[in-house]
Amino acid sequence: GGGGGGYVAATASSISVAGAAEGTTAGSTLVTNGFAPYGATLGTTGGTGAAPTAYVYCYTPVIGAAKLASTINNGDGSYNITYSVFLQNYGDTPLATVTATDDLTVTFPTGTTFSIANAPAVVATTTGASATVNAAYNGYAVKTLVTAGTLPIGGSATVTFTVKIVPPVGTQTYSNSLTTSAAGTTGNANGAVANDTSNNGANPDPAGYGNPNQTSENVATPITIYGQSAMTKTVRNVTTNEATGLTVDNAVPGNQLEYTISFPNATGIGLKSIVVTDAIPAHTTYKSAACGALASGVTACTATLSGSTVTYTVTGTLATGATQTFLLDVTVN
Repeated sequence: GGGGGGYVAATASSISVAGAAEGTTAGSTLVTNGFAPYGATLGTTGGTGAAPTAYVYCYTPVIGAAKLASTINNGDGSYNITYSVFLQNYGDTPLATVTATDDLTVTFPTGTTFSIANAPAVVATTTGASATVNAAYNGYAVKTLVTAGTLPIGGSATVTFTVKIVPPVGTQTYSNSLTTSAAGTTGNANGAVANDTSNNGANPDPAGYGNPNQTSENVATPITIYGQSAMTKTVRNVTTNEATGLTVDNAVPGNQLEYTISFPNATGIGLKSIVVTDAIPAHTTYKSAACGALASGVTACTATLSGSTVTYTVTGTLATGATQTFLLDVTVN
């Protein structure tokens, strides 16, 4: 049978909706000789209508954030943590009023002190992108890291800042997240706000779905600090054959005192290049100094007197959980 003309609604000025001719048999001599088509019918004429109502395209503002961290041990019990923040536009509308907030009181709870070592700085932008950082940012009273910015479609900006922390003794793990927001600027997205919580790493959307604000891509950025070990020092009166482990001793001139310094490795990792110094106590005379039994991982240990200071130098790697001891004997004047 012939196909119907169908229905078309369009803005074109002229579209044919005529039906097709009745069906035929290709190469049939019956048709070419004028015989009837044996029941096949013509396609009917279709209909026409006015142009459809124009649809409204819905622009979608989408922003993503990611964060990397690197740590440096300052050697004095403090650490510098440098955070790199990556902001990117994943939507189909340019973004304005870009902001980012990072509350460090959540990251570093009571027991860990922190301060800003290097103020926030914009270190990279793609063409057309911009970001304004807050020079007064301190992570507690002033928590807004980025105060303004614009990101074209696909545009990005990278911001860094460094935090100096002093952790308590032992291993500590800190997790940090920031939040970001921005407003769309096109059509019905003008002023519509997009939000995201940062993801660990340099990619706000590792799944590649174009929707970085989902739980699997809002993972906090962790850092682990292997804190200082807490040394202890005890004294024993050798002359009077006192017990070991005392922190106070009553001695008289001529008594020999033996001090024991204990250096435990409670950091969770092996420690190398350990050097411990101890001063000869006032009103005493140096007698001898030595290392205690070599702890696990330690291959050698020496004690050297220089002036009124003894220096103990450890070779090898003090295993986690192991304790190296150092001995100092003096005579009371």
